[in-house]
Amino acid sequence: MSYATLNTVRHDIYALMMAQCSAAQGDKRLHEQWRTALVKHCKYLATCEDLPTAGRPKYYFGPPETLLLIETALTGLDRCMDNTLQHIVLYLIMFYTAARPGSIMKTRHYSGFYLRYKDVAIVRTSTADATRFHVQITLCAWKGGHGLHPWSQSFRIAPVRGDNYLLLDLGLFLIVLGLRRGAFRRHADIQSLLQGSERVLEWKDGLQDEPFLCGSTPRGLGVDYTKPMAYPGFRLFLKQLAEKAGLDPMYTTAYCFRRGTASTMNRVLGSELTKNLLHHKQQSDVLHRHYASNAQQVDLTAMALYGEDEVLQGLSLQDAPALMRPVPTDDQNATPELSLKDALIVSSDLRILHMQKAVLEDIMGNGGDINDAAPILGTLLPTDQEWFARLPQDNQEESGFNPLDALHGRVALRCRRLLSDLRGRVRRSQTITSHARGQAPTVDELEMRLSDIELAGPLGRVLDALVQSSSMPEGDAIICSISDAEDPTEEAGSEDGRLRLME
Repeated sequence: MSYATLNTVRHDIYALMMAQCSAAQGDKRLHEQWRTALVKHCKYLATCEDLPTAGRPKYYFGPPETLLLIETALTGLDRCMDNTLQHIVLYLIMFYTAARPGSIMKTRHYSGFYLRYKDVAIVRTSTADATRFHVQITLCAWKGGHGLHPWSQSFRIAPVRGDNYLLLDLGLFLIVLGLRRGAFRRHADIQSLLQGSERVLEWKDGLQDEPFLCGSTPRGLGVDYTKPMAYPGFRLFLKQLAEKAGLDPMYTTAYCFRRGTASTMNRVLGSELTKNLLHHKQQSDVLHRHYASNAQQVDLTAMALYGEDEVLQGLSLQDAPALMRPVPTDDQNATPELSLKDALIVSSDLRILHMQKAVLEDIMGNGGDINDAAPILGTLLPTDQEWFARLPQDNQEESGFNPLDALHGRVALRCRRLLSDLRGRVRRSQTITSHARGQAPTVDELEMRLSDIELAGPLGRVLDALVQSSSMPEGDAIICSISDAEDPTEEAGSEDGRLRLME
């Protein structure tokens, strides 16, 4: 047990004491005594048992990590492009605003606070370049200890200044997403939008209170526009994307964006304004204890010898995950997929299901009926037995229903799901060990990654992939292919690049 786990137990014990001791409700003095005694005892146990007190690593995502995730999402995932685009929009909002997940998407504790169409305003500010749009995002949240009213804050996000960070332009991705959804009131295509003269792009009537970021259909192959995006779905998508990008999925969470942006805000804007943007009280020390990593970025040599305030970044995996990510091992057999034979050895449930499936297929192949499957019925799980008892036990020629076919279909489905779950668990374990086996990047590898970051990586290929996928119907599995022969630095001017991204 670690000290962090012990603290979790402490919080659970304190919550049980608060819930079960009705006579102590409202007695703040007694509650403080309980809290102090529990903390003191936890420290005593940690000392006596020599519990490890080191916390889990905290990653800080900046522009390189966000760019890496976006490029990987557009070119390396087998998902519906509309679903992928809204996840990219979400990453950019968190990257610029350092918002909590509960301010943008549906969470367990804040199910009513999520981004709606009325909270997103796309503003046209230039007639010289019709592809430049400012964005105003209004976020609401309710965090404990901040009064009886929810907190609300508007953030203004300008377009990027050059092609290097074109994939970090939130306004362009919002335009792309709005056009693909047909959500604009006056514009149905890019030509109409670029020729428009209104200052604020209007959403269609009836969309104002609808969720802007929506839930996905199974396997991410479509979008359910009636449901807001929930945190579990976002977390699963981000973990799979991080694994594909070479980042550690275990430590990649929404708060990686918040910590990275909070550190940048603190360095550039100062702690007072940063606390206002993060919704922290001015007397709180949460910013420096849990978010900002500015102390470890100070160049102490420049400070001590030359009296200069310099910043050293990108020297560790924590503050530069994209740059310092390990080089994958060359062993092609390092992460083999779990075979059916090995899965049958490790899982007794899968053995039973596979046996049931094989016997039912044999009965069906010999022209048998449900009466021949009587020995199998006794081996079914209780839930399957209850399900089978509710089925008609005779063939119905009019509807084509056959109880034997229905039973075989249910057993086969359970067999496939269990095998998929086992393979997923093994794959996650292999991912953890592969990160541990990965080699540290050399200086040459770091220089190559730095040049990719400075040149915005394979921007031209990403834009080509996005343009090619724009005509694909929603719900299809879209795979954007990349040709290694293309020059990743070949890209036209700023306006041409923006047009290609929006088309």
